[in-house]
Amino acid sequence: MSAGTTARLPVRIGVCIDDFGLHQAINDAALELVGNGRVSALSCMIDGPAWRDGAAALRALPPGSADLGLHLNFTDPCATTRQIRSLPALIVTAYGRRLDADAIATDLRAQFDAFEDAIGAPPDFVDGHQHIHQLPVIREALVMEIVRRYGKQRPWLRNTAAPAESRSQGFSSLGWLKRKFITMLGAGRMQELARAAGLAQNSRLIGVYGFTGSAGDYQQRLARWFAQARDGDLLMCHPAVALVPDDPIAAARLTEYQVLSGATLPALLDRHAIEIVRLSEHLSGSGAEPRSR
Repeated sequence: MSAGTTARLPVRIGVCIDDFGLHQAINDAALELVGNGRVSALSCMIDGPAWRDGAAALRALPPGSADLGLHLNFTDPCATTRQIRSLPALIVTAYGRRLDADAIATDLRAQFDAFEDAIGAPPDFVDGHQHIHQLPVIREALVMEIVRRYGKQRPWLRNTAAPAESRSQGFSSLGWLKRKFITMLGAGRMQELARAAGLAQNSRLIGVYGFTGSAGDYQQRLARWFAQARDGDLLMCHPAVALVPDDPIAAARLTEYQVLSGATLPALLDRHAIEIVRLSEHLSGSGAEPRSR
């Protein structure tokens, strides 16, 4: 380093694999990527077909390997959740304030119970499959359940707000529209509820796209996401080690796995001065205390 220059401080972000427990190919990718430090969080579907075996593998991980979160499910027809609707139907019903608040609260409680029974500890964070945790009725019930259930050591909540960007910044129109739509579904109100309850959140959500494109396309997306990242952001991803029939985003999952497990990722992290961290530790000064297992 030449005289008068300073080292570039790393930008610390979380990298989370969603849908752990949905099928074995996701579980295998997640465990591998956690093991080699490529991701820092796993979001768990407690009613997924591969959850039982996956939970056993999570219990065997070395302490501090990753944040383990609850991936609330009200849209995927797995075995145990009772309030299942298609995503469009759930959005319409939620915004029409026609969801049964008592039934939602009961189902939420059951999903928290199932996570704790399987892992032997509370979740480090909570989010929602297809981002349903931020919808009306669900978000109020979720915050109430966390406050009721936990003391000072409360999980952090996923913030879905996307970074400010224009269509001219190299991102596809489909991805841009999807990020706008997800943010509009309830990120602002979720932030207000979390702040009032003293719950920490990630700064912003990156990694949202239309699940299209090649490995080269995903590498370019990662480069753009890393270039716009700031401390406390969360990168969402969905890798799997193999194509699984009936998985609507199977091809994208395999593509993501190939990139995240390959030689490109370390080079991108170094180029953009990105450090992958557990957000439960990084966010501990913003309303939540560090959790232990």
